[in-house]
Amino acid sequence: MLERVSSSASSEALKTALYSLTDVGGVATLLSDLAPLDVDLSSVDPFVEAMALGAAMKQELLTSAGGGLTSGQVSRALGITRQAVDKRRMRHAR
Repeated sequence: MLERVSSSASSEALKTALYSLTDVGGVATLLSDLAPLDVDLSSVDPFVEAMALGAAMKQELLTSAGGGLTSGQVSRALGITRQAVDKRRMRHAR
């Protein structure tokens, strides 16, 4: 999917995406930059534009809230080990 999308992107759009702070932010930036250029992203996924916008909004909200917590900060807040936090993250558990 990234190969197909990046082949439609300009070098400027690719450069902007590569300078994003996170991989997800880079993909979201790339997709949101392509949307107004009438690049048919529906061939990749019919919801890709909405997902890219959502990812960009989540990143903006996280940044404006001061960023995420480290594993150590979460472990102290929950009263568990950092390794337990990492295991929960891997399982996508709360």
